[in-house]
Amino acid sequence: MQATMEKMSLLPDRYYIILTPSGEGEFRLTAYDTTDNEYETDEDFNAAFIVQEGVLAMIREKTDEIFTEGVHAIQGQLLDEDKTPIESISENVVKVDFGKKQ
Repeated sequence: MQATMEKMSLLPDRYYIILTPSGEGEFRLTAYDTTDNEYETDEDFNAAFIVQEGVLAMIREKTDEIFTEGVHAIQGQLLDEDKTPIESISENVVKVDFGKKQ
């Protein structure tokens, strides 16, 4: 049911990588391709598709290194140049609040 709801909320012509927390130190990864591409010729392999495949390969092969980089990135965002704590993190992630009832 959850997977069906997730699929129904996706927009067309996008490549998605969705990470869902699934327990202590674990997550579930789901990748979606909502394009109509058939990937039969070289022209079908656009930059977004290639990067999605690269990110998925990196997550599969280098999970520990990516996790360590994430920890370092968060630590770097939590302190400014003077090592003073700052209020918010990650300007690269748009946070969306769906509320308690969606």
